[in-house]
Amino acid sequence: RFLAPIGKISKIAFHNDTIVIVDGQTNSIFLFDNDGRFLSKIKKVGRSRQEYLEISDVFIADDYILIYDKYQFKVCCYDFNGRYLYSFDTQDGVRIMENQKRIFVCTNWMGGGCWNNHFIAEFTSDGKMVKTHIKKNSKDNNRISIGYDYFIKTVNGFDFLLLSKNIVYTLI
Repeated sequence: RFLAPIGKISKIAFHNDTIVIVDGQTNSIFLFDNDGRFLSKIKKVGRSRQEYLEISDVFIADDYILIYDKYQFKVCCYDFNGRYLYSFDTQDGVRIMENQKRIFVCTNWMGGGCWNNHFIAEFTSDGKMVKTHIKKNSKDNNRISIGYDYFIKTVNGFDFLLLSKNIVYTLI
């Protein structure tokens, strides 16, 4: 039974038969079925590995919800019942996409990426990093940045724009 009021809605998403509402005021995620019946709530605020300080962004996949916390520089993953699955470290300013059960995390960090000087990291659906993409070149002198607003899912994979070079790449 749903009794708690929703504070400030910062995002609404529809996924299969689930309505996902992100409450930016209480740092909670509410899940409802298509008829509006309450299913579950995710609220894990704190500093442990399983918790977040703020819901900076949310990505919803088939069997899990990824929460990006820009204050702790990490992504936490929960199932639709609110059970913690895993988390991984990241950097400020990320964009998350999924393709064929792989999670792609893109950072726009001007220092050259946070995964061994790479801008994009590829993770399995259980949070293990398997590959990195787009290594910072020392000639770029920290001037390169990926426009994470331009990191988009396409039919063939992902397109992203290197802002300082005005080049669009496709990651398949």
